[in-house]
Amino acid sequence: MDRIRISRRTDVASKSSGEIMTVTSLAHYLRCHESTVYRLLKRREIPAFKLGSDWRFLKTAIEQWVRKSTVEPKS
Repeated sequence: MDRIRISRRTDVASKSSGEIMTVTSLAHYLRCHESTVYRLLKRREIPAFKLGSDWRFLKTAIEQWVRKSTVEPKS
């Protein structure tokens, strides 16, 4: 009987386009402090969903949010 090897969640998630991030991984991705992420959540300024009592973020939604929130320089 073949054994099925279960890979770590981060290994699987990083290979898929629908990666789901935690507050910690999002803060690392955005290069900000976790408190900044919580502040954005409190103001409902960032796309997120709850899994139980923990916040989760779709990487594709965050990338879209960053593009939408980017300010173009004046010419």
